[in-house]
Amino acid sequence: MASKTQVTVEFESEDAAQAFAELVNRLEFDDYQRLATDEREAYQLWFAGGQIRLALARCGYKPRPRPHYTLAELLANSDYSQPLSDADRAWIDAKPVGREIL
Repeated sequence: MASKTQVTVEFESEDAAQAFAELVNRLEFDDYQRLATDEREAYQLWFAGGQIRLALARCGYKPRPRPHYTLAELLANSDYSQPLSDADRAWIDAKPVGREIL
């Protein structure tokens, strides 16, 4: 079993610490996979990111909760007065390519 290692980080400001808490919260496993050299390293990065997130939270730097919207809220805030672009029209008119629910 590997021994534990303690690392201390000093941020230039509270804003920087909060921004880093936001960053590590937004990283998903596929981000770590894309950055890693192999699957083992991806899991190590993911675990380390979780440890950093917990340490920042213990110091009071918790990420803001992500907003959650209902479909009704999204549709109510949509602007339908603009005509569709050719690309949007082509996407809407395209045939299903997978298991889309229509």
